[in-house]
Amino acid sequence: MQQQSQEQPQGSQVTFLGALAFVSRTLATSIEVFIHRRFGERYFGLHSAAVILAVLVFSTFWEGYDVTPLLGFLGFYFVACMGARIGIAKRRRSGDVEHSYYHGRPVLLNWWPFKKAKERTVKGLEPFLVFFTGVFVMPVSEPLGGYLMVASLGLLVSLGLAATYQRTRQLDMQDALIDQQNLAERLRESNWRR
Repeated sequence: MQQQSQEQPQGSQVTFLGALAFVSRTLATSIEVFIHRRFGERYFGLHSAAVILAVLVFSTFWEGYDVTPLLGFLGFYFVACMGARIGIAKRRRSGDVEHSYYHGRPVLLNWWPFKKAKERTVKGLEPFLVFFTGVFVMPVSEPLGGYLMVASLGLLVSLGLAATYQRTRQLDMQDALIDQQNLAERLRESNWRR
């Protein structure tokens, strides 16, 4: 018989991971709204509102710099969020739905070199593309370039956490299948003995 071991993370670990997930997903949301399409209906939640706070707090670190481009980015973010929500409403009316928490299909998948690429592969490249975009924006606007570089790190961490979560769910499903197979075998054995 197999030994089942369940290790639960400590309270401080859970708090840290929760905060890390929230901050990284907030930063990722501020970027994904520009580089993805076809979001899930529940994707825009607290994280999308927290982007406002994140950008405003980030702008306070740039005293003496012109933060107008960063605030312009925030304005474009609002417009992109509204466009995404309109797209969600249109798809819902037509019956074309995605997973409700889906964080979007990369726009890069529509471009020539990525046509045959997997979505996961393209999403893995996006943090690096956003980082280098931030590097190129730095000479024009250091606050905006800096924000893009920090947001690319949030996007990278968010993708890593999502992959870990999916892997954990996959392992849980595999364990449940094995448990059910073991139970079915024990049931067959007990019925055979009767």
